[in-house]
Amino acid sequence: MTTIKIIFPYFGTFPPQFKFWWASALNNPGVNFLIVTDNKTVKSEMNIEVVYMTFDECRERVQRCFDFPVALPSPYKLCDFRPAYLLIFNELVGDVDFFGWGDVDLIYGNIREIVTEEVLAQYDVISGWGHLTLLRNNDYWKHFFELQVDGFQDYKTVYQDSKNFGFDEYWHGGTADKAKYLHADKVWDTRPFDDLRVPESNLNFKSGIRAMYENDYLIFEYKDKYMYRVYLIGHSIVKEPIMYMHFKRRLKILKPCTNNTEKYLIVPNKIIDWEEPAFDKILAWSKCGLLKQYIFTMQSKVIGKLKKLLR
Repeated sequence: MTTIKIIFPYFGTFPPQFKFWWASALNNPGVNFLIVTDNKTVKSEMNIEVVYMTFDECRERVQRCFDFPVALPSPYKLCDFRPAYLLIFNELVGDVDFFGWGDVDLIYGNIREIVTEEVLAQYDVISGWGHLTLLRNNDYWKHFFELQVDGFQDYKTVYQDSKNFGFDEYWHGGTADKAKYLHADKVWDTRPFDDLRVPESNLNFKSGIRAMYENDYLIFEYKDKYMYRVYLIGHSIVKEPIMYMHFKRRLKILKPCTNNTEKYLIVPNKIIDWEEPAFDKILAWSKCGLLKQYIFTMQSKVIGKLKKLLR
């Protein structure tokens, strides 16, 4: 079987929803996960390897890989360094066929059933999004981020600036866009996941990559190690397996209301005990109302302005 290792540097306290990520990762034994963290509340388990490291130690490790001073003021800036992870964490990655990176504000379905052996044999880049990207483990992709191409971001500029450039994913002129431009036939970007819109624009679940009808009255179901998107078309309930669902800035409003990490439902404001998704329940769970959305949006704008003033 083609081997995969996904790398997650994470420093500080994990969010309450992390236990659902953890359980869904364990339920993907065909994928290895590497967490680099200073948080010793998590321990290695099965296919999840935990390596302890402070952020300062991580910063020093990153700096050793470059002959110019890098700007790494906070863990968030590590997102720009993701395409260099094979260089930075080389001995921790080991001899796997694919290495990658991702987010922990998501829950996986069955990854290997979607990213099949046929897909891995044909493509060198799987996905290309910040929430999950896999690259073939060879010297070319190890150094691909260094390749300078007109019209795309230069890694030296990105790595010497403290602001975040979105260097690791699409729509920013970073490595994913560059890979698709140079090697379109080697990039697998079918988007078998749900990347939810930010709650400031949609408190209800709305997937940014789906057609409008696929977003009507949308919830998610985790059951039997699969993640399903569940939605209504007319009076019919549609259920589709997906690779993962990405919360996208919902950690503060998506309240865990169950301790069952093997079988549950995810509705726009909470993770709840499983019950059979019935039409009237989906209707009720999936609509917050215009007034509630307006209040939340206004609160978010005020908080955002206050944060800018206090900087």
